[in-house]
Amino acid sequence: MKFLKRIKLFPDEALESYFIRCAHSNGFQKISLFLQSLSAFISLRDKELKGALSASLSRLNLHKAHNSSAYRVRAIKLLEEFCDLQPSCLLRVAVLRTNRHFGSYVALARSNVLFPNIMLREHVIPVCPLCLQERNYIRFIWHLKPIQRCPKHQVKLIFNCPECGNDINYIQSENIELCSCGYDFRQIKPSEKTEESMSASLFESSENADKLSLEFGKYLWFSKHSGVELDDDYFLPKFNRYFSNWPDNYLSYLKTQESKAIEKQTSRFNQISVNDIWCEQLQNTRLVTTNRVNNLVLDQLANYFIDLVNRYPKCQHANIADTLINQVDSALLLRTSVEQVFRLLEDGYLKVKFGVPTEAIYKPHIPIFYLREVIELTQAQGSNTSMFEHMISAW
Repeated sequence: MKFLKRIKLFPDEALESYFIRCAHSNGFQKISLFLQSLSAFISLRDKELKGALSASLSRLNLHKAHNSSAYRVRAIKLLEEFCDLQPSCLLRVAVLRTNRHFGSYVALARSNVLFPNIMLREHVIPVCPLCLQERNYIRFIWHLKPIQRCPKHQVKLIFNCPECGNDINYIQSENIELCSCGYDFRQIKPSEKTEESMSASLFESSENADKLSLEFGKYLWFSKHSGVELDDDYFLPKFNRYFSNWPDNYLSYLKTQESKAIEKQTSRFNQISVNDIWCEQLQNTRLVTTNRVNNLVLDQLANYFIDLVNRYPKCQHANIADTLINQVDSALLLRTSVEQVFRLLEDGYLKVKFGVPTEAIYKPHIPIFYLREVIELTQAQGSNTSMFEHMISAW
C-alpha cells in the first residue's frame, strides 16, 4: 500500500501534525476515519497489529500506548513504508516513554532528547502565525510549557483564537491552521518581538540531545526551586536571569538557610535533619538529570557542604555540620545507590547516630548518619568530583 499523495515530514514536526496533513492531502476530513483505514490495512498486513494503532489522534503518539506499545512501534514502521519515508523517520519525531526519571517525573524522549513528562502541554497547544505562514505544520516545541515565544521569530505564541476566544489545540480541532470556528490563524498579526534563548533548531540535530536533556532538567529544577511555573509567561527570561548569576545566588540561598538555622536553633544539631534546614535541596537535585553525574546543582550543593564541614570542625559540642542525613540523600552525595550506602554501613565505612533503633537502619528515608562523616567519606573517595558513579569499598 502507498498513499495517493505522499508528503514531506519535517524534522521538528509533531507526529500528530504529520498525520493530519497526510489525511487532508489524501482526501480525509475526519482524522478518525483516516486512522481507522490505516489500522485496517496494518492488521491485514500483520494480524498481531490489530488495535495497535489508536483511532484517536490524541492517543496516537507512542508514549500514550499502554500494553501494545511494542506493537505500535511495528505499526509505525509499516506506516513509514506507506508514506514512502526513510526508515525510523516517524519514530524520530514520536514521543517515547523511557524507564528513566527526572526525580519523581517520568522521562519522555524525542529524537534522543529526554524531558520530564510534566513539561508537555495537554489542553492548549499554541501556534506561531509567522511559522504557519512559512510552512503549514505544527512544530513540536509548541507542545512544551516553557516555550511561550517563537524561538525563530521572537514573537509571543498565540494561545486563544482571536475570533471565538477558544483555546487553540490542533489535536482537538484536527486542523493545523484553522480554528473550529473557521478562523485562519495565519491572519493573526503577532505581538512585538521579545528575546528568547531557546534555539529554533531544538530537535533538528542529534548532536545537541545530551545538552538539551540537561537543559530541560535545569528548567524543572528551577521551577521547583523558585516556585515559577513551567508555563509562566516569562519562565525562560526568569530562568536566564537566575542562571546568569549562577552559582552565587544559589550559594547565597544555602548560606541564608544556614544562618536562619543557627539563629533559630531549638534542638541540638546532632538531632536535626539536613532537610529541616535546607528544605529537601538534596532530593530536588534529582530533578536536574536522569543520572548521577553531570549534575551542576548537586555539584554546588556538595561543594557547599564540604565548605560547611571545613568552617565548622568537629568539637565537643555538636554544630551545624553534625546534622543528620538519611541513606537516600547520602547516596546522592556519594554518587551511588542506596544499596551501596547500606553496604558501606555494613563494612564500617559509615556509622549510625548513637541510639538509632535497628529497624530504622532498614528505612532509607530516616536520618541516621552524620552529615560530617558522609562528606568526609565523599572527599576520601573523590566522588565529589562527579567522576565516580560507584563507591569503592572492600567488597
